Amino acid sequence: MATFLNVGIIIASILLTLAVGLEVDSAAIRQAIRYRVRILLLWVMQVVVPPVIALLIVRALHLPLHVQAGLLLLAACPVGDIANVYTLLARGPVAFSLAVNALSCLTAPLTMALTFAVYEGLLGADYAFAIPKPALVIRVFFLAVLPVCTGAAWRALHPASVRRVRPWIRIICTGCIAVIIAYVLTTQWEQVIAETGSSFAAAIAFLCLTLAAGWWAGHGMKMPEKACTAFLIGVRNLGMMAAVAIVMLGRTDYAVFGAVYFLTQVVLAFTLVRWTLRRTGSAAA
Repeated sequence: MATFLNVGIIIASILLTLAVGLEVDSAAIRQAIRYRVRILLLWVMQVVVPPVIALLIVRALHLPLHVQAGLLLLAACPVGDIANVYTLLARGPVAFSLAVNALSCLTAPLTMALTFAVYEGLLGADYAFAIPKPALVIRVFFLAVLPVCTGAAWRALHPASVRRVRPWIRIICTGCIAVIIAYVLTTQWEQVIAETGSSFAAAIAFLCLTLAAGWWAGHGMKMPEKACTAFLIGVRNLGMMAAVAIVMLGRTDYAVFGAVYFLTQVVLAFTLVRWTLRRTGSAAA
């Protein structure tokens, strides 16, 4: 059962980043070239801001150790593919979102290793994720970089087949996330019930602060739609988080925070999407 679960989580993580690569086309590349300064700034922010906010929350709130570890791990992960979906629903610049998302995944091996090293230096051995840095880089390369490159190459060489397969991959990715969340919540139910308040408090604080930071970043960059930059800072890759927590570290309890975070994220993200559509609709009227 454990082997089956680990294989399933790895497949889910790969599919989630493969979906990013399948969206990369000439339009996304032209957008990246046109807005390269903004994209680089957002990339730096999505690497730096979530871990900093996670560290501040850890310092401010008296959270159980595994909730702290889950929060810190999630903050170190790249942008989640669902950020592009939220941007699409908010009628934002999807190509821009995709460019930052792809760059985040492509650089994830190095940025995650660096973030873990910073955690260890600031918080000590209690918060060190016990994965040797070379092993972490190699594993995240196969989970993030290779699938994105494969998806982009597939779309460039066989665009017709990608159009047929892409909807099914999205459905499978959604199902994989649902299965991961269901597994974590059911196997760790007693922990979930005992620490619901602290987990939701940390998730709400993290999402509100990261989404706000992304929103103000978009305002400072004079982006036409700030919800896009908010999602790029606040939405993290749950599949990557589950793969590292459960498969690499063998700590399902770390993934409990990821499940709570995702449920909270959906509510807040759709609230922001709805508010954005109402605001832009009012402006247009």
